Amino acid sequence: MAWVGFWVPSSGHFVFSKVNGVDANGSLYIPYLGTGIVVAVLLAIFALAHIPDLHAEEEVTAEAEGKAKKPLWLRFHFTFGVLAQFLYVAAQAGIFSFFINYVLENARGVTAEQAASWLGMFGFGLFMVGRLCGSGVVSVTRPDWALAGYAVVNVALCGLVMAGGRIGLYSLLATFFFMSIMYPTIFALGIRGLGEHTKLASSLMVMSIVGGAIAPPLMGHIADVSSMRSGFVIPLVCFGLIALYGAGWRVLESRDRIVTAGVRVLAPDSIA
Repeated sequence: MAWVGFWVPSSGHFVFSKVNGVDANGSLYIPYLGTGIVVAVLLAIFALAHIPDLHAEEEVTAEAEGKAKKPLWLRFHFTFGVLAQFLYVAAQAGIFSFFINYVLENARGVTAEQAASWLGMFGFGLFMVGRLCGSGVVSVTRPDWALAGYAVVNVALCGLVMAGGRIGLYSLLATFFFMSIMYPTIFALGIRGLGEHTKLASSLMVMSIVGGAIAPPLMGHIADVSSMRSGFVIPLVCFGLIALYGAGWRVLESRDRIVTAGVRVLAPDSIA
């Protein structure tokens, strides 16, 4: 999704542009049309591409022979992974949705169009850089540790966001960098070692993005009764729980690990 960072500035121009003081609704469809075209192209590419059906042979055999100790819903590194993904998407959607509102509340003289440009250039720019840097981080350290560390940093940053002022704005931008690795890292940790259940587990992990529909209304309600700054307690709590998942993942996974005769289980450090 790094390409979003290049699209948002122009989208903000259309959404927040005005003609004689009135929103130019005639141009509002353009960013959505552009997004739809890009998605359609990607869909066509994947529909025509040959994607092999990948299996973890030893684990599939173990599942087929009934040697797995736990069914899918009792493998807590997966079920808590779904919850962590739900919380991450909730936090991400809340930050993305209310970035402009926060800037308008805390930065004097800034217009909505300028705030939209900051979101695209700085926010999503940092998100893209964070994703690239994060690939290097998880290659030299354990992904569960990286996830926990990044989430703890974002808890602290959200606390500063709630404090407001210039430091709050800089902290809000920094959250984009530190949440950039979370979705793929949680996904990889959650589906690890699930054998023939990997496809179903992957589908459930993807479905957890419904969390993105939960946080914005809650943050909006808090902003209505208090302030936009206070609304960022929702991402703060989400990142805190994600940090707990990352810190406890090794214990959860070791308890859920498939035990079969002659099966070699990969160490957590081997996760890409």
